[in-house]
Amino acid sequence: MDVARRIIRKTMLKQVSEIVACSRYSSKPPNTTNNEAPAIQQRSTSVPHEGHKERIPRIGDDGFAVTLMGAVKPKDDQIFHAMGSCYELCSFIGLAREHAHENGHSYVEYLKRIQTILIDISVAISNCSYNAPNTHNSTQVLPMVSPSPLSIKGTTFSKRHVSELEEWIEEFSEALPPVEHFVIPGGGLVSAELHVALSVCRRTERKVLPLVRDGNLDGEVLAYLNRLADFLFVISRVASQADGAIESVYTPKSSPSTPNTSNVSSS
Repeated sequence: MDVARRIIRKTMLKQVSEIVACSRYSSKPPNTTNNEAPAIQQRSTSVPHEGHKERIPRIGDDGFAVTLMGAVKPKDDQIFHAMGSCYELCSFIGLAREHAHENGHSYVEYLKRIQTILIDISVAISNCSYNAPNTHNSTQVLPMVSPSPLSIKGTTFSKRHVSELEEWIEEFSEALPPVEHFVIPGGGLVSAELHVALSVCRRTERKVLPLVRDGNLDGEVLAYLNRLADFLFVISRVASQADGAIESVYTPKSSPSTPNTSNVSSS
């Protein structure tokens, strides 16, 4: 995953540098009274060379970013919302993975495998040909730069990834008691972190859905995220069990006619 992340970062920096070298979009709102494209502002991004200090590219200062296909889009474009949510999910899984590793849990490598798949999903999203509606100027066309080598991966996604998750769900479910009540997030630190990841996974589904629905992204991505949420729920219960924590479940409030009892019980 670290290698893939470095490749993506290096590629994006190289692509956007091509734009920076030529021109920058002005941070001022575009003129909406005519059909002219936004004004282009020349700005130097050079930094004095001092030993081995890392160069600060100042990419994206004007609110634009570049997809792997070479399309320059606003940072609030639907593609970047989906990519950002996907990376947030990857990060929360990474946090849970670190703590699971410290506690000697058996499924750590499964989480790392999922993180690599989420990077692949981010690449597929960035390769989308989706064109966001222009809210400022109906004739404005944003520039293109040379596509990244990663763009050849396209937007397809293998069905075997979903099957893999299903196998894992069956494997880990065998050692768990059946769920008879709504499980309240908690049951140990790792379990709680996996519940957070599960919530972000559901949000990522919602961000990806429009891209799939419009035919810009393989539907298998949506299926994977749906199954991933199921897996994260199962593995959160495994984590709670591994840490010897008490799994809390929701119990409906008693009616006024019955004695008052706690809202939370343990199983």
